[in-house]
Amino acid sequence: MFADLRFWVGITTSTVLVVLFLFTVNFREMLGALGDANYWYLVPAVGLYLTSVWFRALRWRVILRHLKPITTRRLYPVVVVGYMANNLLPMRLGEFVRSYYIGDREGISKTSALATIIVERI
Repeated sequence: MFADLRFWVGITTSTVLVVLFLFTVNFREMLGALGDANYWYLVPAVGLYLTSVWFRALRWRVILRHLKPITTRRLYPVVVVGYMANNLLPMRLGEFVRSYYIGDREGISKTSALATIIVERI
């Protein structure tokens, strides 16, 4: 594990970003903003987000049904991981993560899965 280049690149990147965060953030302002926030908006926001992801998984299930019938319940975590990766990675690379994950998880062609994602985006 420690000899893997990806491991060390990940550790180095994380360390640099944490140090950058610690030197550039004004903690008093951050704590003040967090203290003034109205957290009651989080409850409906999280509910709406989870519902919208379920509908996206349902839409993708319809598109994927010619490859393999997969339940929305099985697709839901794949869609969540893909959208999370879109938030963290540049250039919508989360779509590639989603196609790779569904290919490994369900045993379908990763290229075909990526094609369904492209159709979904169009």
